[in-house]
Amino acid sequence: TSVNYALCLYSAWPYSMVPIGIYDSLGRDGVKFIIMQSPVEIIFANSLTRVKNLIEWKDETISLKTIVSFVETTEELVRLAKEKELRLLTLDQLREIGRNHPVEPVPPKPTDAAMI
Repeated sequence: TSVNYALCLYSAWPYSMVPIGIYDSLGRDGVKFIIMQSPVEIIFANSLTRVKNLIEWKDETISLKTIVSFVETTEELVRLAKEKELRLLTLDQLREIGRNHPVEPVPPKPTDAAMI
């Protein structure tokens, strides 16, 4: 876990989004399996290797639309993401979008899951 991970959790909850923790200990195949089993539209990644894997898996994970990288991306990864019709952002870019386009919170219900 990291500060960025915690920020993502606290940013998702006010909008009734349910974060899914995907950890390195699951291995590459385990991570891919979880992503393919979930209607995940946005994924936060903390390394360029993870970003690259997510881009490569796009054809198998139809619901994925956006990857947010905690580290600076490369022009090659941005190009590959565009080819797969993915939006690749840095965390700073996502913050800027949020500042410029605020959205009203959608509070969760008491019965909603906080995290999977």
